[in-house]
Amino acid sequence: MRAPPTSGAPRSRGWGAEVLARFGNTARLVAVGMLLTAFLVLFVFPTRSLLAQRSELNDGKRELEVVSEQNHRLELERQKLQSSGEIERLARALHNMIWPGETPYVVVPPPADPDGAVTPTSVAP
Repeated sequence: MRAPPTSGAPRSRGWGAEVLARFGNTARLVAVGMLLTAFLVLFVFPTRSLLAQRSELNDGKRELEVVSEQNHRLELERQKLQSSGEIERLARALHNMIWPGETPYVVVPPPADPDGAVTPTSVAP
């Protein structure tokens, strides 16, 4: 084993201690500033990015749910349109179409007076 030096010369305190002794509070402020900057770079900025990405992910999930629901409804409509009965119903309802040989009838409301009353002569027996 090695014995500690016994010379009377003072031991060196190291480079950091010499800087602190020479510059005092200024060096401490610079060190605190560097630590704060390192903290911001290592923890705060990545956390903000993580939160922003999480928000975008949630927005994407909501949009996916909406599109999936629309896709489901459109698939049901596509299946209904595979039947000729649904096509006929839509043709009659939306386009007033009839089959050849059918006679279309239109129900017309009775004419009204300018004041809104129905005249007795306009009512059919």
